[in-house]
Parts: sequence; C-alpha cells; structure tokens
Amino acid sequence: PPDPASLDTCTLGGNVATNAGGPVALKYGVTGSYVLGAEVVLADGRVIETGRRQPKSVAGYDLTSLLVGSEGTLGVMTRIRLALRARPQEVVTALLPFASVNDAAQAVPYARAAGVEPRAMELFDTTSLRRASRDPDYPGDPSWAALLLAEFDGGPGEGEAALQRFLDGLPAAPLAVQRADDREARAALWSFRRRTSKLVKVGALGWRSDDVAVPLGSCPILLSPTGWSVVLTVMQGMATCTSIYSGRTSRQRRLWSLLPRSWRTSACRWVERSPASTASAPSRRAS
Repeated sequence: PPDPASLDTCTLGGNVATNAGGPVALKYGVTGSYVLGAEVVLADGRVIETGRRQPKSVAGYDLTSLLVGSEGTLGVMTRIRLALRARPQEVVTALLPFASVNDAAQAVPYARAAGVEPRAMELFDTTSLRRASRDPDYPGDPSWAALLLAEFDGGPGEGEAALQRFLDGLPAAPLAVQRADDREARAALWSFRRRTSKLVKVGALGWRSDDVAVPLGSCPILLSPTGWSVVLTVMQGMATCTSIYSGRTSRQRRLWSLLPRSWRTSACRWVERSPASTASAPSRRAS
C-alpha cells in the first residue's frame, strides 16, 4: 500500500531502507508495517536472515524492525519478505474546494472524530493554490481559497458511502465536490499533487521545506500564518506538513521559529535566492 512521492523511480529496497510512506499511510501505515523479514549482508560480510514466516512471532529480538528505516547503516538487504493486502474494489477520489483555509482545516480533524476513515487526505492552502495554478493541468478555480484532496476506498459502494458520510457532517460545506471518474483521472490528480512541491517554489526569494507533525486538532493553528505555502498530508493521528515555503520577509522566519519544537520531525533549512533566479523552479530538491 505505501505510495511514496518517488513511486516512479523508487525500489522496494529503498522503500524498506527509508521506511517510506505516502498519502495512503493515513489508513494503511508505512512500509515497515508490511516487512515480515529480510536477508541482510552485514559490514563484515556475514549474511543473516531476520523476521518470521508465520503471522505471529514474539521470540527473540525484533531485528527486522531495527533494520527497517536504518538507511543502509546496519546492513544491505538482499531479500525482503513482505505481507500483501487485497486491492480495494472501489476507490473514490474527490476535490473539495473551500472558501477559506480555516474551513478546510476544520474538515481534517472532523474525519477522525466522525469515525470516517479516508485512505488519503491532502490540504492545499491559498498560497499553494495560487502558485500551483501555473501548471497547465491545474484542476482548480481562481475563487478557491483552499483545497482538500480526499480519497476513500473499500468494497463495492463503501468508498462512495464513506465520502458521503464525510460530506454530510462537515463543519463548513465545500464550494463544490469534484469526483475523479476513473483510474486515469485519479492518477492525474495525484501526479499534480506530486508536482506541487516544485510549483510552489517558482518565484519565491527563498524557501523552507520541512516535515512538521501536529495533532489533527492543531491544523488551523499551523495554517494560520499568512504568506506561507503549506501542503498538509494527514497521517494516522496527526497531520504532517510536507512543504512549507516562504521567502518574503524575515518576519515569516521568526513566526516559524515560534512553532513548538516538538512539532518538527526532521532537519529543516532556509534557502536564500536572488530575485534574478526566481524565474524558474529550482533544480535542487529541498529535503
């Protein structure tokens, strides 16, 4: 189930080494949830096998979990034993535009509180939409202040029913509901989502890209500072801000420093750019 942004070029070994996730981790978890065992070559040349073949095994050290996400520092995996899941029979993807960022942010914690289980949910703020509108395949409208990309799955009829339950109880109704009618339309929407990280950098004098994890109820607080461009990925029990871009004033950097340090999940950086270099997207990917 994991579907990292690099799905077109990544490998199984790379996904296990980094414990990759992706939008559907909201419902299905990350790669480590599906690794049963591995054959590993250690630094001294020894070959070991970890894990289990049966559904339950609680004896000994859990070396498999130690190796997952170690990024090759403990050994090189040459074989991987994975658990499989049945493919869902129905997948429903919808674009939900909102009149304000706060309205969209309030919808994020509502899904979990209402017992609705989306398989993926992504939020785009106003600045992100404005910058992403340069893309020829931009699916939005200039009147949209925020956008929620929500996806539900299950057996026949279950995905559509879950989406309807989610819509019926939203604190603020979306401006419209645009469904992706087929697999190709869904793929086009997620392809646009993956391009957003580059699109929002175009024209910025600087940018800061980071992973920031916040409780679902704190999404409105994270999205409140103006001038930032935020793409929010909803995960299990929290929301992870995968992209924060700004570059106008030092005040925005000071605002960022006021966020609780416990919300930050990885190292971040600030990249300064000269005005002459803002005509095109940067070639160097922010981590």
